[in-house]
Amino acid sequence: MSDYKIGLIGGTGDQGMGIALRLGLSGVPTIIGSRTKDKAETKAAELNAIIGKELVKGMANEDCVANSNVVMLTVNVRAFENAISIVEALLPHFQPETIFVDVTVPLIVEKGTGSVMTDLPELSATETLRKVIPKEFPVVGAFKTISAHALLHHETPLNRDTYIYGDKKARPVVKEIASKIEGLRPVIAGPMRTARTVEGMTAMLITLNKFNKVTDTGFTTVGV
Repeated sequence: MSDYKIGLIGGTGDQGMGIALRLGLSGVPTIIGSRTKDKAETKAAELNAIIGKELVKGMANEDCVANSNVVMLTVNVRAFENAISIVEALLPHFQPETIFVDVTVPLIVEKGTGSVMTDLPELSATETLRKVIPKEFPVVGAFKTISAHALLHHETPLNRDTYIYGDKKARPVVKEIASKIEGLRPVIAGPMRTARTVEGMTAMLITLNKFNKVTDTGFTTVGV
């Protein structure tokens, strides 16, 4: 697949806006989806004003998915059941060649101790969503250890890695897309079960931010 059409489900949230912004600044067009078209179009206009070009389109989530072949789930997942129901409702709109990219990390913020993973039957968000999404659609996890804060503060170089795991044939596609973002290095991290480790790393980053009074810790991998 060389003709990437990237859509972000729930793309008007901070994480989706941050990814669309960084891709747009690198010249990569995206579609951001929302429950309402008006909200998506308003947020797209805000991003295009920063980018200086009309590279972001806003659509309702259904149209976003129908017009994309790389679909990223960037919704807020404090209640992960909501994320599952959103994906299930959008499945009829998937294109035959759609690659699904899970960007979610379901966390519980515990007062005084930081963040821990939500208990999920499949041990990770990506593995849970893999059970929901039909097998003909590849599933990949990516962008999970990059904070929305870091993405949105576009004046600051990222200088960090993102870990890409999941379907073997789809990983190179997502790696190529991530490599377009200046300062972000995509690292292939293996099969689907890697989700358990990567999502736990995200919980650790949020805890590090809390106890060290910072906002955008991240990972770099030496020797790869």
